[in-house]
Amino acid sequence: MPVPGASVVIAGLSVAGVPTDRFAFEGFVPARSVARRAFFAQVAGEARTIVCFEAGRRLAASLVDLAAVMPERAVVIGREVTKFYEDFVRGRAAALAAGAADLVARGEVTLFIAPAETAAPSMSEDDVRVEVARRRAAGEPLKAIARAVAKASGWSARDVYRLGIER
Repeated sequence: MPVPGASVVIAGLSVAGVPTDRFAFEGFVPARSVARRAFFAQVAGEARTIVCFEAGRRLAASLVDLAAVMPERAVVIGREVTKFYEDFVRGRAAALAAGAADLVARGEVTLFIAPAETAAPSMSEDDVRVEVARRRAAGEPLKAIARAVAKASGWSARDVYRLGIER
């Protein structure tokens, strides 16, 4: 049963299973491979879900280019969204590209590209506090400590700095 709606983007987002709190509609994916890869590289770091259209005949080539830029990104392919033969295929870009020959796509195709996953901090708050205290005892300035610890820990420099002044 198709998802009703006037907009393929909104109807597709409602069932795609990707984050919907923030999204960006990017129109059609470029037709040529070089331009496609540049397009995917441009949106790779996006913190929003990317929604774009692709021609069914170019879907396999587009998935290959997408997987070359961001192989582990979660992607949902919506085919004929809001129509009777609506279909969704979900997976990581690399896996979808590997099976792209099996994906028969005629007509309208909508790609829903999940946002970049942010890495969890590699250090706990206590570990960050200990490292900041150790470096302060060694005489390093707090601003330099914040930058260095942020880079090593996955924390933001602002949060490390805040912990450093709290004591």
